[in-house]
Amino acid sequence: MAKLSDRLLEIYRFIPENTRVADIGTDHAAIPIALVETQKSDFILATDIGNGPLSQAKEQIELADLEEQQDYIHLRLGDG
Repeated sequence: MAKLSDRLLEIYRFIPENTRVADIGTDHAAIPIALVETQKSDFILATDIGNGPLSQAKEQIELADLEEQQDYIHLRLGDG
């Protein structure tokens, strides 16, 4: 699983198995990546208000070799 900070790991633990998740303010997509890697969720809507953070999220997804799982993580520009 992707390395999560203590704060993000605590959030990750609160997410029930097999739920749809909205990560508002995804930044680097750490939680969506961890959710897909552990097969905890197969639908995550990851949004951020800025193009820069959203580009970072896309890059992190690619670095995690999850671009083929694009059906799982849906990136959107917006304020949630």
